[in-house]
Amino acid sequence: MRAGVPVRAGVQTGEVERRGDDLGGLDAHIAARVMATAGAGEIMVSRTIKNLLGGSPFRFEDRGTHGLKGVAEDWQLFALVG
Repeated sequence: MRAGVPVRAGVQTGEVERRGDDLGGLDAHIAARVMATAGAGEIMVSRTIKNLLGGSPFRFEDRGTHGLKGVAEDWQLFALVG
């Protein structure tokens, strides 16, 4: 059933720390920041994810380099478009 509410998502991979019922650590933080760059109905991914999916049928649109709050270096981000 569709609720008609557009969602946004951010995808990153790496190590996370279990903190009770929550997850934390640098890669969890990066995933949240990648998601924050997504618009309604959009899936944003890091270069890490794009590289891991090389050769797959997924297509990505380069969205440039972004400074992510709380992360030292800039990250190149991509929108999943197909």
